[in-house]
Amino acid sequence: MEVGDIMYLTEHGTLTIPARPILDNCMYYISTNLDNELDKIIDGVLTYNWTKDDIMKRLNEFAIKTEIYVKSKMEQIVTTSANLANLLNVEDENKYLYDLRQLKNYIKCKIILSESRRN
Repeated sequence: MEVGDIMYLTEHGTLTIPARPILDNCMYYISTNLDNELDKIIDGVLTYNWTKDDIMKRLNEFAIKTEIYVKSKMEQIVTTSANLANLLNVEDENKYLYDLRQLKNYIKCKIILSESRRN
């Protein structure tokens, strides 16, 4: 299986494996913080005459913070699910072919500008 398929099945679940909507849970964080970051960028442009480089630096910092957040959230959700089964003294009958904690190594966040907005 490719990583994208594993992530899709992790997000949505299967008939035998419960869904762990990791990325869906991160969308609120991203949308809220992106709005705040864009407000700060607009203020920087209007008040301090930020250049394109200043804006890109700020957006790239946001991408790094977001990537760290999503990775930690992914680790937390997967670990919590495993710990819950242990606390309830329930044997996890699902045998995973892939360690879901390793998915965080494939999370990358980057800023992509459309062609019409690059200039």
